[in-house]
Amino acid sequence: GIGRTREGGPGVVSEQATVHATERLMMRLGAGFAEISVDIYEPKQTEATIFCLHDYWGNSRDFRHLGPFLVAHQYRVICPDMPGRGDSAYLTDPEQYRPETFLVALMAVMHGFKDRHIAIVGKGWGALLALLLNSRMSFALDRLIVSDAPLSWSVDEDELPPADQLEFASLESARRSVLASREFASLPEPFAVALAEGRVRATENTRFALRFDPSLVAQLGRYRGGTLDTGRLLARVASPLLYLASNALRDEDRSELQVCLTNPGSTIADALSPNGRIHFNSAHQQHLLLGFLKNRLLASS
Repeated sequence: GIGRTREGGPGVVSEQATVHATERLMMRLGAGFAEISVDIYEPKQTEATIFCLHDYWGNSRDFRHLGPFLVAHQYRVICPDMPGRGDSAYLTDPEQYRPETFLVALMAVMHGFKDRHIAIVGKGWGALLALLLNSRMSFALDRLIVSDAPLSWSVDEDELPPADQLEFASLESARRSVLASREFASLPEPFAVALAEGRVRATENTRFALRFDPSLVAQLGRYRGGTLDTGRLLARVASPLLYLASNALRDEDRSELQVCLTNPGSTIADALSPNGRIHFNSAHQQHLLLGFLKNRLLASS
């Protein structure tokens, strides 16, 4: 079962009277329920709905730049906080932070905001969730965009924060810790600072912490040493797929991707943010994404 409540008043975030609001969904989890917070960017007229999935340590605020950009082109944008992140529920049982829980949360969000035309944008771990979800979806997907999803996935893709850097005495020290991570390398400073602040929250004892449940650190660490064949998941996608990579692809990886991405309209773009991560903050990245959504990219590169 899914329950929906909306909080806060609408705010204008573009010249097209875009509504930016937050809704809360109740997802069934075992014998109880857990709350999922969802950011919504809604235009006057909707061409399609885009679900944006953050990476392991991220949250819905990571899409504050991409959301208004897509809305200006008549896309409704749905950005959920996965359980244990942002404003979504922190689960009382850390053992529930497992792939099945996150997939149930995603299905709850997608059923809550389903549309005739749907696309998914997944960043890093969010891209992996999108690929795992693909085999379980009960409705059609028009487009899938994955970024920073290597063909052989391991826990090392998501840098574990040091145990002593989960709570801070000041906002500035928390922000510095976030900016020092590999994910923020090569980002322009103003954008990096704004994004970093979206990763920090105030605590009840007047200190600051990162916007995720500390229990997630131990849960991710349990999977060290394991790998996942992302290429196999990519080959199972039936919709046109845009594969984005921060760094230049190796020749063998490009060849494997071209074998996997056989659907008409699928394409590959690499070297978009060398030594960093893709955050869809640059005009080039945003228009690359928009061109794919508008069906202007017709062949793999």
